[in-house]
Amino acid sequence: MGGEGRGRYRKQKDADLFDGRSIELDDYLEHFERVAMWNGFSYEEKGIHLALSLRGVAQQILRELPIGQKYYGD
Repeated sequence: MGGEGRGRYRKQKDADLFDGRSIELDDYLEHFERVAMWNGFSYEEKGIHLALSLRGVAQQILRELPIGQKYYGD
């Protein structure tokens, strides 16, 4: 994106938290993908940051997944 590699500093953005109730999943994922693009996350970083943004019911669902399915790259 504009300014990368030219010594410009861009502050990273934090994704909103997702609780599985206050916003539709598709809307949240679109928001998350835009934040990830802005921050230049790798595929693996997206998985970790997505997991860190979950709360409540959404976090409980993640906890119930097998370890190999918890992150983007798996």
